[in-house]
Amino acid sequence: MPLVLTAGRSDTYSPEAWLRVLAAAATAAPSVRVLMTPGSHNPMVGHPERLVTAVEAALEPVPVTAPR
Repeated sequence: MPLVLTAGRSDTYSPEAWLRVLAAAATAAPSVRVLMTPGSHNPMVGHPERLVTAVEAALEPVPVTAPR
């Protein structure tokens, strides 16, 4: 399942550096995106349109390579 990690640029609870650590650790995800929005901790309320765009982009088909 694709993964979208979100936080606000002024978020002290989930700073961008922490999201980058989580993204690097998510090796089972076919794609990982980090979305930083203006504001603080709750981009779902403050910037829903950016969140929807990021989630829609993450749900685009991911090419699958057949095992050899």
